[in-house]
Amino acid sequence: MIYLTADTHFSHALCSKERGFSSIEEHDETLIDNWNKTVSNKDIVYHLGDFALLPRDKAQILKDRLNGKIHLIKGNHDKHPPEGFIWVKDVFQLKHYNQKVWLSHYCHQSWPSSFHGSYHVFGHSHGAIKPSPDKLRMDVGLDSFNLKPVSIDEVFGIFNYYKMIQMIGKAVS
Repeated sequence: MIYLTADTHFSHALCSKERGFSSIEEHDETLIDNWNKTVSNKDIVYHLGDFALLPRDKAQILKDRLNGKIHLIKGNHDKHPPEGFIWVKDVFQLKHYNQKVWLSHYCHQSWPSSFHGSYHVFGHSHGAIKPSPDKLRMDVGLDSFNLKPVSIDEVFGIFNYYKMIQMIGKAVS
């Protein structure tokens, strides 16, 4: 299974408070628990940035507790990410079920093949940029999916629903 997520912000006091936690420790432990209940060690995870607001050695301890084979797309808080990610990149184009998916920390107005049906998943906005049928892009960060990673199949289901709405709109016009 493939999972997508962003904006874990481990040990970030402001995110912990905004998410309603009484302490950073409660925040971090809840996120780790949610992650490991969702993702197995066999699964692939694309983390779309802002992993942790910690020195590398402390972030490493948290990263080592997470299930899955984790790839990191760098976000604005990932200046010195911990070791052990499968790879670390600025952006990436994934092909899954013959569908192109543009992975980035930031939301784009256009992306490679955006006018040819490719999808775009991102983080950074903490759920403020809502998905819509007219743009095949979506915030897959924790704040958009109940503080846990989301499967790519669920994301594809949402995008397919939006494509259906687009087709119905064109048929009615």
